[in-house]
Amino acid sequence: MNTLHTQTNTSGCKKALNIAEVVSFNEETLPPEVLCSTPAENFRVVYNGTTAMVFSRLRNHTATTEKGPFSIGLNFYPDLVKEHRWSARIFHIGMIDGIEGLTADEKRVFKELGTQHARSRVAVEMAWRMRYGWPLFNQKGLEDRKRTGAPIEPGTEG
Repeated sequence: MNTLHTQTNTSGCKKALNIAEVVSFNEETLPPEVLCSTPAENFRVVYNGTTAMVFSRLRNHTATTEKGPFSIGLNFYPDLVKEHRWSARIFHIGMIDGIEGLTADEKRVFKELGTQHARSRVAVEMAWRMRYGWPLFNQKGLEDRKRTGAPIEPGTEG
């Protein structure tokens, strides 16, 4: 995935992720074992998130516009799309009833976590990241550093 470091947004759309900047930051500041990947499948998880409308959000990531929410913006990275195999794995609230081994009460709790409050969805998202790792395209750490004025380059902390 070294080609990710050289990707350029072809439109300048401010709502699309700056992939080269985010990937470089995450790879330089996080140990490799913290970044999501499934080496057996030669597959890297680049994003995870939660939303009440998962299919709409998935469309946003592949067809970003200035009017829409912030997203990956794959439509502005034609070379990246051609060079890599992309897939989406989702978990939709409607799938909960089909999970074997959960009691009716456990299913109810999962449905509430997924639908009642955005904070509950964030908790589920963070639990996923604690178990599986930090997605390569997640820009939270970079945003925090920029917002606080902390050095962005690794090793430049005071």
